Amino acid sequence: MPEVDPGFSVKKPVSVWNRPLKADAKGIFKSAGKAVLHGATGQWASLGADAVEGFSALGVGQDAGQLAWVLARRALLVAMEELAKESILALDCLSFLDLSDCILYRTDLEKADLSHAQLQGANLAGANLEGANLLGANLAEARIHEANMNNTVLTREALRDVKGKHRGAPILK
Repeated sequence: MPEVDPGFSVKKPVSVWNRPLKADAKGIFKSAGKAVLHGATGQWASLGADAVEGFSALGVGQDAGQLAWVLARRALLVAMEELAKESILALDCLSFLDLSDCILYRTDLEKADLSHAQLQGANLAGANLEGANLLGANLAEARIHEANMNNTVLTREALRDVKGKHRGAPILK
């Protein structure tokens, strides 16, 4: 079977704040003109497309390699969540994973073994972490707003590094 070269390499995305702007003046004025015209004629639905076109002209879009990375990572997370729903054994295999900067919003991780997992910067807002083991997990800058942490096992130091207010009473070691 011949190899297919997609013409790009998969790479971790760079934050919008750290990307260089590659402004296309003609494209910016074109999208701004369209937005003014659509706004003046009451075509509100077209304003969203004009905004996207304007941001693209500013150069804030992701390249194909970064988009491929995001899609592959999201697919892996969705598969992991489906496995976790199907099997308690899968929840025992989550320790030592690098889940840094992952979006685990409202994910059911009840009784999951996340000991020593890399969760820095992860979005765990609204997640169910009831009874989960987070001993040794790196939670620096993790967002836990409204996460259920009832009977979650973790250290006081780990809880100090998180952002947001959680629900429930964790077991602090």
